[in-house]
Amino acid sequence: MKEVSIKLEYCYGIKDFTHTFDFSEKPTALIYSANGTMKTSLSKTLKALSKGETPKDEVFRERISTHILVDESEKPILNEEIFVVESYNEGFNSERTSALLVNKDLKKTYDEIHGKVDLKKEELLKELTKLSGIKTVEQEFKKLFQSEDILFILSSLEDEVLTSEVNELIMKLLSYKEMFNDKIISFVSDSNNTIDLGSYTELYNELLKGSSFLNEKFNHTNAETIGKSLSANGFFEADHSIILNGETSIHNEKDLKALISKEKEEILDNAELKALFTKIDNKLNKNKEMKGFRDLIALYPEIVEMYKEVKEFKRSFWISYLQKESINYRSLIDVYRKAKEEIKPILKQASEEVTLWQEVLNEFKERFTVPFKLTLENQKDVLLNDSAPSIKFEFMDKEENQVLNKPDLINVLSQGEKRAFYLLNIIYEIKARSLDNQRCLLVMDDIADSFDYKNKYAIVEYIKEINDTGNFRMIILTHNYDFYRTINSRLDIKNSLRYMTVKNNSGIRLVRGNYVGNVFNAWKNNIHKSNSMMIASIPFARNLAEYKSNSSEVYKKLTCLLHYKGKDSLTTTLTIRDLEEMYFDSWGYERSLPNKSKKIFDILFETANEISKIENEDINLENKVVISIATRVLIEKQIVRNIGENEQITKILGSKNSTPELIKLFEIEFPSEKNKIRVYNRVNLMTPENIHLNSFMFEPLLDISDEYLNRTYKEVLAFDQEGV
Repeated sequence: MKEVSIKLEYCYGIKDFTHTFDFSEKPTALIYSANGTMKTSLSKTLKALSKGETPKDEVFRERISTHILVDESEKPILNEEIFVVESYNEGFNSERTSALLVNKDLKKTYDEIHGKVDLKKEELLKELTKLSGIKTVEQEFKKLFQSEDILFILSSLEDEVLTSEVNELIMKLLSYKEMFNDKIISFVSDSNNTIDLGSYTELYNELLKGSSFLNEKFNHTNAETIGKSLSANGFFEADHSIILNGETSIHNEKDLKALISKEKEEILDNAELKALFTKIDNKLNKNKEMKGFRDLIALYPEIVEMYKEVKEFKRSFWISYLQKESINYRSLIDVYRKAKEEIKPILKQASEEVTLWQEVLNEFKERFTVPFKLTLENQKDVLLNDSAPSIKFEFMDKEENQVLNKPDLINVLSQGEKRAFYLLNIIYEIKARSLDNQRCLLVMDDIADSFDYKNKYAIVEYIKEINDTGNFRMIILTHNYDFYRTINSRLDIKNSLRYMTVKNNSGIRLVRGNYVGNVFNAWKNNIHKSNSMMIASIPFARNLAEYKSNSSEVYKKLTCLLHYKGKDSLTTTLTIRDLEEMYFDSWGYERSLPNKSKKIFDILFETANEISKIENEDINLENKVVISIATRVLIEKQIVRNIGENEQITKILGSKNSTPELIKLFEIEFPSEKNKIRVYNRVNLMTPENIHLNSFMFEPLLDISDEYLNRTYKEVLAFDQEGV
């Protein structure tokens, strides 16, 4: 993706947002978003799209949402190509972890070997399906033989299949599916039917004993099987004969069949046996699906006895089917046996593999200090059998370790440790996605929020590594300005991909992000051209003067420019020439400032008035500082004017906490001025951090919109026309 174009309307609080991110030169965009501006809404929208859901306006539900996300070719960015990293999501668990547990070369070799076995297995199962009539042969084997490994089951039957005689009776019966359908099993299991079936088989066996050569162990089916086998092996062709009970001599298979048929007819023609069969027949005739079973009993009464041991009866069917498919069966067993030998060294290597999963974990442990460790318990199965990873979680203290399940581990971790564990899962997901070579838009929503500085820099290190791979297109969202500056510095974010959010009634837009370097140096180089930068530099110069042993007078004078000290005080009388000298003293400023005779006090309010009329929402730090200074000085001036300069006022103006003290006195003197008191207190709470800024902390000021500061200034300015 060289470009990502986003157009949103009415999506989780976003009224309108349209922007194209140009990733043709750099893979990462960075967005600073003040609280309530856009950050959460954008990540929530993209999260919904990644899950295939439709974003919506949760407040004005009747509004129709628009959501377009395309690349430079107008090709939609697919759900699976978006991954949103939330600030924290305790329930997140990467589904791609298994990919990090696989040595691709090892897996390829294993799959090639197993592929040959699977091919032979499928050929055999296909034929068994035809014979048995069921489509779930493999599942039936696993259930009957109580094992999840069908290859192990098949190989364990090898001696029986290849050395025993084929059970001819089984091959004459109905298919496995028909013989063991639910209705037949239910019929033979019914206690009432069991009595009738038992009586029938008992009498049948008794009648067999009266036969000249048959009995319950050598019935007509057995005799037919022997005759067929002798004939097939040339016994009769060699002029051999069979003598039954020392009397009847049989010279060919035809005579044997005729004799067997006669004996069988005589037995089945027994009146008592017929009566018992008729009783059973009446029950079976009620269901057409049982007709085949009825006919079987008539032909082969001995099968009734076999249903008493259904499991063994079923087993006989599969053995017979395998014997019938002996060529396919032998081929599978031979390939399987060879594969087992070839796989042994692969299994050994798989158990010893140091996988990407482990490498990520080792790197994580080096960067983060956490009281737990993770161990993979089924590495070989994950590597080779596509099993889900089984992770053991172990909590550690100085004395002993304790194995916990994941929920219990999460329950005992601190908030920071929980976030670290969450981050580990995120790293696994990102690492796995990078292996897919699939394009991906990676959105990070304040991933470093609530981490201490050590862990925060570990996160920055991870983000830099992701950035350097070039596999992702990243949008990093944050409301933490220090993190914003750090990411910009470490990742060398391109100017055109560094943004701040601006929100107004019509929607949200991105403007170029500034103030990522040394903002005070930038001001110092431009204060001769910009009154707003000249005024905004006063607090910083004052901070520098405070720490210089020979600059106490400069410190006092600069303080006077940040507070109202009286009508004819330094606040109102200091000029640009004076400020130029103080700037030289405090931070070595050597440029010449214009309009040297003009009063700083006048320039402050001239500049503030101009700034308050600006309607665009571009973020401008120096303008915010100027408005903050002007607003505070103005309320102090108003309070002093309304109360009048007296001994108490003079004392307050000389104190360190002059603003709150003046407001308290105003509340006492003018208790009915509720609105002014409310505004004054709001200004007192808001402006100190904005004015006493230093090289580290100007984030609070950036979080306050220009529009809000300007509106507050105008409110205070309007009090001058009202009087008290």
